[in-house]
Amino acid sequence: MRITALIVTYNRLDKLKISIEATLALPFQHIVVVDNDSNDGTSDWLNTLQDPRLNIIRTPDNIGGSGGFKYGVRYLIHNVNTDWVVFYDDDAWPSKSFIKNFENFNKLDSVVYCSKVIDKYNIICAMNIPWKKIPKSLSENIAYFKDKTSFCAGADERTDVLTFSFVGCIIPISVLEKTYELIREDLFIYFDDVFYSYQLSLQKIKIIYEPLLIIHHDVDSQGKNKFPAWKVYYLMRNMIRSRFILGSDSFFSNVAIFLRAVKYFEKCYTADNILLYLKYYFKGVWHGIKNVGGKNH
Repeated sequence: MRITALIVTYNRLDKLKISIEATLALPFQHIVVVDNDSNDGTSDWLNTLQDPRLNIIRTPDNIGGSGGFKYGVRYLIHNVNTDWVVFYDDDAWPSKSFIKNFENFNKLDSVVYCSKVIDKYNIICAMNIPWKKIPKSLSENIAYFKDKTSFCAGADERTDVLTFSFVGCIIPISVLEKTYELIREDLFIYFDDVFYSYQLSLQKIKIIYEPLLIIHHDVDSQGKNKFPAWKVYYLMRNMIRSRFILGSDSFFSNVAIFLRAVKYFEKCYTADNILLYLKYYFKGVWHGIKNVGGKNH
């Protein structure tokens, strides 16, 4: 069984070094690193690495997380002989037992698996928890905001899910060959993995959350850090654009979009620069309504 790591990086060299060190310590057959046109010395540092398993590719521009993963998948389909591909960002890395645990349970080569992702505090990473049920109606969305357990995978419960995060998903190359064009590079970042994975579910491709597979994600998912202003642009824009991209199959209902819009608006009161936050917020709303894609921050 051949397993490839696919890592996308942009201007986070310090974090990338930790990720690469942990990745090289594991028995991956291949490691594909997509340098998203970094300008912080990432390219020079990557060029110093000698491990023959490394495949380093550089994009001509910063095409975001979604574009970077799609770029990397296209490369490895044509250049790398593998069976499985493990996705993660430059601020994440698999646990020491990751590959051993993956090899030791029965797998189907038509099934996608997603990992248990833990944050910098060794707590389940909220932003990477997959959905197993979509909240559609007003009552379901209120229930979701009160208690997510009926809608999201439990931390230690192996279960079928509808979505996955690009941090720690393990996708058969056979599935990627048929579906990678569904990764929307024009989303740039945020919800791109939800859109792609939900479309796999709509095609009846099975996705399983497997808590034995652990990925470390060096982020604060508990809300202890400030919410950067630019992030709200992509969250708002891409959430609204879901109605254009997936139509009646959109993951986010109109009710869900409205309630999340209220939630993100309230975060402006904790921002370092409220006016900048509101600028990005309303720009995201407007570009979502106009169905504008790409990098806009």
